[in-house]
Amino acid sequence: MDMDVRPFLGRIMKVNRNEEGLFIPIPKETLDRSGIFNSDEVEVIGHMDGTIAIRIATLCELCGRGSRLYELNMGPVNRKICAEDYFKLTGVYPQNLEKPTTENTTQIEQP
Repeated sequence: MDMDVRPFLGRIMKVNRNEEGLFIPIPKETLDRSGIFNSDEVEVIGHMDGTIAIRIATLCELCGRGSRLYELNMGPVNRKICAEDYFKLTGVYPQNLEKPTTENTTQIEQP
């Protein structure tokens, strides 16, 4: 294995664990890209392989899928819908999203 290649796709962060749980500092740009802001609720899932998944705990008002939501004016009401439904209805993706992203495929150099 090439020593310059790292086996991780994301950033490596130190964790702080206490009696109440675990604190993981997640970089601001990661939260912004995921659409997670102050006081938002998230779903946390721990897997047997050591993976912990975190995703925003909001549901699309059209399809019911858990996803980052975008507001769309639909006549007399504004709906909060996922990027895929937004595209289906308007033919374009929400302003700050070029296309839906479901996984990180870019390897980032670790500091």
